[in-house]
Amino acid sequence: MTIQDGVRRKEQEMAANLYGICITKNEADIITFCLLHASRYCKKIFVLDNGSTDNTWDLVRSLSEQNDQIVPFERKVCQYGVGLRGYIFNRVRNQFKAGDWVLILDSDEFLEVDPKPCITDCESRSFDLIFALQAQFYITKMDWNESWFRNGHSFIRSFRELPRYYLINWREPRMFRYQSNLEWPDMDDHGDPTQISYPRGLTRRWNKGVVNRHYQYRSLPQMKERIALRSGLYQQTGRFKHSQEKDYQQYIRNHKRLQKSVEGEVITPTGLDFLRLYLIRRSKKFKRFFKNRTMQRTLSL
Repeated sequence: MTIQDGVRRKEQEMAANLYGICITKNEADIITFCLLHASRYCKKIFVLDNGSTDNTWDLVRSLSEQNDQIVPFERKVCQYGVGLRGYIFNRVRNQFKAGDWVLILDSDEFLEVDPKPCITDCESRSFDLIFALQAQFYITKMDWNESWFRNGHSFIRSFRELPRYYLINWREPRMFRYQSNLEWPDMDDHGDPTQISYPRGLTRRWNKGVVNRHYQYRSLPQMKERIALRSGLYQQTGRFKHSQEKDYQQYIRNHKRLQKSVEGEVITPTGLDFLRLYLIRRSKKFKRFFKNRTMQRTLSL
């Protein structure tokens, strides 16, 4: 590398931006809180509404008039698939430059801390894909008599109005470094979104990245609606196996087996959290192995 190449690369790194791509559907209670939180870190957030029947899309458009970092990208009514993220990416990528980063943002998620120090650390080690540690927040019996749980929210403004008990039990790809050679197949031959979670062409992933708060269940009304939607999609497509139960009480957790979020304290993963993630990953590998062996034996008969 020449001195000029080194200077050019340094200038590129200093000027790198973080962009968000977000899919949402029927998240009117939390979408404003989510987007305002993410706008603290993102230069722009491109939002696709996947056919909301509430006023989610109206809120996104209204918010964009007050905050030019929020971009109402498109309202697209189609079968859900993570390839919708790629659909956004492929249509706005001309706004990115090499070295920029992209945040995959779900409308019920919140980065626990500013991701820029993690990004800088990954750049210095040549990582280009960051997996977030998902702090999954659950409804427990301790929330049963809370008014926010029974009645639901019209507009969430802070974490105090959300469940308090969580467990770090999952990892998901949430940030990647943009390069012009990345490819993200977004639609299949039938015109449906693919199940491809992030672009092809990324070479090194970082598994100990930022913590991401995930509030998939936020009140009894919202919980029932989400479970009905996801269980229906499971019946139709086989996706969302973790949401196949139709009875909402099956999703209530014992708070004694969870960790409690304390206001003002940053969620920091422990050795036990990383061990749990390792065991979950190994368990899934064993299940896939035995499933494949069973299929091979069936086919050979």
